[in-house]
Amino acid sequence: MHPYVMPPQKPKVWPWVVGGAAIVVLCIGIMVASLMPMINGGPARETARIEEMVSIADGIPTGDGWEVTAASDPKNDPGCVPLENPCHSLDRTWSTPVQVTVDDLRASTGYSLKTFANPDCAFGTVHENLNISLCVRSYEVVLRMHD
Repeated sequence: MHPYVMPPQKPKVWPWVVGGAAIVVLCIGIMVASLMPMINGGPARETARIEEMVSIADGIPTGDGWEVTAASDPKNDPGCVPLENPCHSLDRTWSTPVQVTVDDLRASTGYSLKTFANPDCAFGTVHENLNISLCVRSYEVVLRMHD
């Protein structure tokens, strides 16, 4: 008679599967991070987009005496995925010496901005999917832009 010998234990497979999946996810993350500047158009496109937004905002005042009371200029976000959320946004608020109407702003900008539920605000899309919103309050104009 032979003594009873325990059969050899099978190696566990799940640590290899989990480890392999983690490596695949890590590799995909590295590839996406390295390709993100090309998806967004690179640094030159980012700079051009920021300059375009600032140029549009600088062209909004329709007369003398407009003063910027609040400003938030766009910044370059290299990790931004433009399909999911805006990569740039710009907010400006001006105080005006005289009351301005939405029609005045629409005429001065030359953009085809539409008025919806709020008659004091106009919305539209300009220059390659750049969304713009202009709202008028008593002696104040508020601009919001995002891409």
